[in-house]
Amino acid sequence: MEEYEIPFSKIHSLETLIEKLIDKIDFDIDNQIVLKLDKLYLDSRYPGDTGLLPDGKPNIGEAKSFLDFAKTFYSNIRKLLKAEY
Repeated sequence: MEEYEIPFSKIHSLETLIEKLIDKIDFDIDNQIVLKLDKLYLDSRYPGDTGLLPDGKPNIGEAKSFLDFAKTFYSNIRKLLKAEY
């Protein structure tokens, strides 16, 4: 958003942030993963025994899909911004 001088507010909703950039992003985004990741944010920093998702702790498959999504998204954003890191 900073790169494209798009105004933003301090929010944690990935869905909302991605919507603001949708015309700049030229790659596919798994909206189901985005919606699940949005549910991970809690008002409390320490969720206790309940886990991070509304239904409890993510299983291995969910955790792997979150990690895969993050790696792919990061890689695509680097390409988009032509970063040389």
